[in-house]
Amino acid sequence: MTCKTLVKFWVPAGNDYRATEVKCGWTDPWGDRVICPSCHWSSGRDILAREREIAADDAACRASGIGEY
Repeated sequence: MTCKTLVKFWVPAGNDYRATEVKCGWTDPWGDRVICPSCHWSSGRDILAREREIAADDAACRASGIGEY
């Protein structure tokens, strides 16, 4: 993805929270992919198709004994 939008997250930091920003398309603090609202609406189908392809590749590798990438 070429989007440079930063998405803000609030993550636990001791007894408080702190703000952290992550670029669209990167991994968020909880391990999921970050997608900004504009990319979600413009290319959401492409992103979901790519995620399904990745899941299918991982399943095929697990079934053949290779493991995940």
